[in-house]
Amino acid sequence: MRPKRFRDTTRIGPVHVASFYDRRGRDKHTAACTAPRCGFSAEYDSRAAATSAGSRPAGSRSRTRRPVVVGVTSNTLGGT
Repeated sequence: MRPKRFRDTTRIGPVHVASFYDRRGRDKHTAACTAPRCGFSAEYDSRAAATSAGSRPAGSRSRTRRPVVVGVTSNTLGGT
């Protein structure tokens, strides 16, 4: 199998975004982080998806948000 030949490469911070043709001749796009210990890479069907994956701030892929609970205080939870 011959190696992938990337074309139309751009860099967004530490992330490289590139296009290539897969084995079946379909146009595919990839985003890969080149920072040390990053480990992020993914293939996408559209260039826009690969570019938006590369433009997210570092660390936003692994961080989840806590749910915001409105109107709850320590008194309503049984606290003293």
